[in-house]
Amino acid sequence: SMPSAMPLMLPSSQPSSSPSLQPSSQPSSAPSSQPSWDPLDFSVEENEFGSFGSMFFVKAKAKVTVTSFGIYTDSVLTGPIEVYTRAGKYFNHEVNSTGWSLIFSLTVNMLGQDEATELDVADVEVKHGDYQSFFIWSPTNDIMYNLGGVEGSLYSFNQYTEFYAGCGVEAKFSGDYDDIYAPRVLRGALRFEVAETDMPSQAPSLQPTAEPSSQPSTSLSPSSSPTQMPSSSPSGKPSSSPSSLPSWQPSYSPSVEPSVSPSSSPSSSPSWEGLLLSTASNEFAGNGAMFFVKSTTTKISITSIGFYTENASPNQLVEVYSRQGLNVMTHLFDINVDITFGSYQSFFVWSPNEKIMYTVGSNEGDLYSSNTYIDFYEGVGILGKFTGDNGDIKSPRVLRGMLEFEVLPTDVPSTSPTMQPSSQPSIEPTTTPSEQPSSIPSMEPSIHPSSQPSLHPTGEPSAQPSVYPSSKPSPSPSDVPSLSPSSEPSVQPTVYPSSSPSSEPSSSPSFEPSRSPSTQPTANPS
Repeated sequence: SMPSAMPLMLPSSQPSSSPSLQPSSQPSSAPSSQPSWDPLDFSVEENEFGSFGSMFFVKAKAKVTVTSFGIYTDSVLTGPIEVYTRAGKYFNHEVNSTGWSLIFSLTVNMLGQDEATELDVADVEVKHGDYQSFFIWSPTNDIMYNLGGVEGSLYSFNQYTEFYAGCGVEAKFSGDYDDIYAPRVLRGALRFEVAETDMPSQAPSLQPTAEPSSQPSTSLSPSSSPTQMPSSSPSGKPSSSPSSLPSWQPSYSPSVEPSVSPSSSPSSSPSWEGLLLSTASNEFAGNGAMFFVKSTTTKISITSIGFYTENASPNQLVEVYSRQGLNVMTHLFDINVDITFGSYQSFFVWSPNEKIMYTVGSNEGDLYSSNTYIDFYEGVGILGKFTGDNGDIKSPRVLRGMLEFEVLPTDVPSTSPTMQPSSQPSIEPTTTPSEQPSSIPSMEPSIHPSSQPSLHPTGEPSAQPSVYPSSKPSPSPSDVPSLSPSSEPSVQPTVYPSSSPSSEPSSSPSFEPSRSPSTQPTANPS
């Protein structure tokens, strides 16, 4: 094919899908002073979602300069478009103009849904590791976007920049969160230039420089971006002063040597390891956080809630509310909330003058963290206390902090009895016998014998005969006669004569002679 006779004054918004087969035989007489960088695509799906405004933020993975945006509009028309920016993430600044800077304000020929409308904004420099928010506004035409997964979640990225899901805006800086739709993902792209990068080139130079740098870095200041790989060895000397904030997590190894002196004020109850909530450091915050917990194994008492704030602000008012089921809200001055086994309990922490830090969760009401005694569930962020306006609710949110609690005694027996019985017997025996008797009998007999005889007698006789004879003689005589005859004769003689006569005859004749003669006469007749 033949090239055009006259080149265009403006470059095409979309490059050719079929580049020239042969490169130019003559290089450009005015080469670009900057290399070109592939744009970062946002959402590329075509749909019918749109609003007058779109808000989002990006993160720089190198030092970059944002130069333009490509967007799609609902219809083809000419109208005003404004672009605003602010450092950091836009959260809590969706409905007010504080901190926003105008970087583009022109009447633009908007090209509709089939072709991108290019917005060459004033250059915005974003340092490596920093976030930057943008707000594109068109009062006469909808800006197209898609539905996102979670507001603030990473949506697309390349080697130098990251793009995060944002929100749609129905009215500019109206002060009303009902004008915000989240999550939303702008359909379009971001163009930028890389000023400098800490990352090595994907294709390093074929020819290194002939001379090293004439002035190597001599900075004594710490890095603005600390290392992601901390030292494997601790510092040679410990800190001269203890931390003003104790660690949320105790040491895995106890002290090598215990304290020389015991505490002058020992605890009245044992300590229980607190339940960590979210531990992520981030920039999400609101004036309130609401969540609920569940007591999973026994009755507990919530004693304190530790949380982080946006700034260090002394003497600020903080309120904590709690409720169970449908009961009336109770205002707590001293946190001491009992939760029975298996019950849920909700909490609402509110500070009108200071932001309470939280992270973006996955799904409101999902289990987030737990230990042996308590479960903690994802909640919401609160922008206005009990306003009746759901626009003041940010969901899902996870409070950054910790719950402290005590385990209380319970009247309910354990479902799993202990493998180690107590060393002392119960003060009072159970009212019902055991379903399974002990396999090992006691070493000492009971002081009080049972009132009913055993259904099954022992297999062997007692080692020591009873001190007291039976009150009733046996109905059947013994098969083996006694080794020791009684000291007194029977009151009534036996009905049957002895099969073996006495070896010694009586000294006195019988009162009544026998009816039958002896089979063996005596050797000494009377």
